[in-house]
Amino acid sequence: MEIIKNYLESMFASLPNTEQVIKAKTELLCMMEDKYNELIQNGESQNSAVGTVISEFGNLDELAEALGISGEVNQTNEYQQNNPSRFVSCEEAKEYVAARTKYGFWTGIAVMLCICCTTGPILGDALRLPEVVGVLLLFSFIGIAVGLFIYSGNMFSKWKYIHKERCQIDMMTVGYLANERKNYAPTHSVRKTVGIVLCAICWVGAAVLGSTHVPMLEELSGIALFIMVGVGVFLIISSGSRKKAYDELLKTNDVSTISGNYIQEQQEEYKSPVGQLVMELFWPVVTCIYLTTSFITFSWGMTWIIWPVAAGTFVILRAILRKNEE
Repeated sequence: MEIIKNYLESMFASLPNTEQVIKAKTELLCMMEDKYNELIQNGESQNSAVGTVISEFGNLDELAEALGISGEVNQTNEYQQNNPSRFVSCEEAKEYVAARTKYGFWTGIAVMLCICCTTGPILGDALRLPEVVGVLLLFSFIGIAVGLFIYSGNMFSKWKYIHKERCQIDMMTVGYLANERKNYAPTHSVRKTVGIVLCAICWVGAAVLGSTHVPMLEELSGIALFIMVGVGVFLIISSGSRKKAYDELLKTNDVSTISGNYIQEQQEEYKSPVGQLVMELFWPVVTCIYLTTSFITFSWGMTWIIWPVAAGTFVILRAILRKNEE
């Protein structure tokens, strides 16, 4: 029966999400279930019964008039002919998520190296090494980071069609991706939170080493600060990349269709695209403000107040910009 239900979902996936279409879908499911049960009672095997049901009820063009949705079916067929979309299979979707995850990982490493590149000169001064050693370490970090940026970009280039072309996924893939995103949500939240916390308390390591009154440790205090920021930013980028892969794939289907409506229900809705953009950029902007203010003022013991203020502001903005539930 599950195969029949999945097949039915695929049949109706591209049709508009209207009351008439939903009613027709329910009626056809009842007809398919009745036929399936009848065949099973007559001694047919499950596989044979499924094949018979699909062959008898599997052509929506032939059933459209009887179901009262011939107009919707004809309109959908005409639209798809004039606006062809590239079908993304479930296997391709899995590969895309894996590629996006690797892209986020290596990009995160590259950004972390850019942040930590200044630790080279600091380490060189602390160990009383020639100045050229610190400079070489700095440019080595930057060189590796640039190489990783190029590598990750080239590795991900084959998937550009996801963003440039009109794509479509079936309901089985939609269900798989929605479930995977739901399972990944706790991990994403933990990694993002740890990353933000590391950026927020990056001054702690520097403060501890700086208060030891040991000359070398005091000089190394800056390294602790940059490493904590680098690791925090890496966690935020790498974790967000995988979540973004799920979101991008689930947004490929038209939101006005049956499959698009299913996707839309999985995501929080805002009153306008501007509101959604504001909420998506909120925490990255707060992080930039915090780091910029802290590095300019060096008041790490005071700038942490930005985070509780930002948390309260986020709750207020979310309440204002989010669509009211009916």
